[in-house]
Amino acid sequence: MEERGLVEKKAREDGSDVYGINQAGEEAALRLLAAAKATEATFLERLGDWESVALKNLLKGFILETAAKLPHPWERAEDEKT
Repeated sequence: MEERGLVEKKAREDGSDVYGINQAGEEAALRLLAAAKATEATFLERLGDWESVALKNLLKGFILETAAKLPHPWERAEDEKT
């Protein structure tokens, strides 16, 4: 991603590096999310309401069970909290 110009590397005071998304990376992420949402909408439209809800709940459960030791994707990591 760094080579593609989507993230920037910054040095911390302790000498370690931290990567962060830049404007180009944010724009690319938004385009990918829009494409994913469009694909999801098309797929869920074919399934119907009940099957869509059931599939989403099954996927959520699968993710939570298989990634029990990983941080929740919507929460910041401990070292990112301010």
